[in-house]
Amino acid sequence: MERTIKDRTYSVKRFPNVGYVFWLLNPAIMINELILGQRIPQETLVETDVPSGTLPKEYVECSECGQLTDLELWPQVGKKFGNWFGLACPTCGSKLPTSLNVWSRLCVIILFPLVFFLKAKFQDRALSQQVLILRGSEPQRASAKGAQKVIKRGVLFGAAMAVVLFFASLAELGSMSPSIIIGLVGGGASGLLFGGLMYFFAHKI
Repeated sequence: MERTIKDRTYSVKRFPNVGYVFWLLNPAIMINELILGQRIPQETLVETDVPSGTLPKEYVECSECGQLTDLELWPQVGKKFGNWFGLACPTCGSKLPTSLNVWSRLCVIILFPLVFFLKAKFQDRALSQQVLILRGSEPQRASAKGAQKVIKRGVLFGAAMAVVLFFASLAELGSMSPSIIIGLVGGGASGLLFGGLMYFFAHKI
C-alpha cells in the first residue's frame, strides 16, 4: 500500500505488517507500553523515492493538520519512553493515532476506572509537555537508569503479589492449575500497575 503526499510517495506500514504483528501480540511489549510508556503510531509512512544505498526515513502523519513528523524526533529529544498518554503532533499538538498491544489493552480494560481517572487528570498536561520537549522548549527529565529501577521494583512487587494470590486462590479453590494461572496473571498485572504508577508519579506527569 502506498500514499502520495505533496508529490512524494510513501509505503504505508500498519497491521498486519510483520513488525506490527510482533508488537501487538507479544506479551513482553506490555512492559514497554505500561511501565516505560513506549508507543508506536497506528501507521508508519516510509520513504520510497530515496537514492540507492540511503536508508529511508519513517514518518507519522497527523490526522488533524496533515504534517509529517520524522519518527526519529522522539528518541532524539529523549522522549522514546514516557509517553503513556500517546504521541503528540509537534506542529499542532493533536494526539496522534497509536497502536496498543493486545495484552496492554486487556490490562487497560480491567483497570478502566483507574485509567479513565488518570487520563482525565493528566493527559492534556502530559501531551502539552511532550510538545514543548519536541519543539526543544523543555528539557527531558526521564532517565534510562530510573526506568530500570522501576522495572526491578515492579518485578519484585509482581512476584510477591503472584505468591499471595496463588496461595489465596489455592485455599479457596483447592486446585493447583487455576491457582497458578491466577497468581501469574494477577501478579503480572499488579507488577505492571505498581511499576507504572511509580514511574508516572516520580516524574510528576
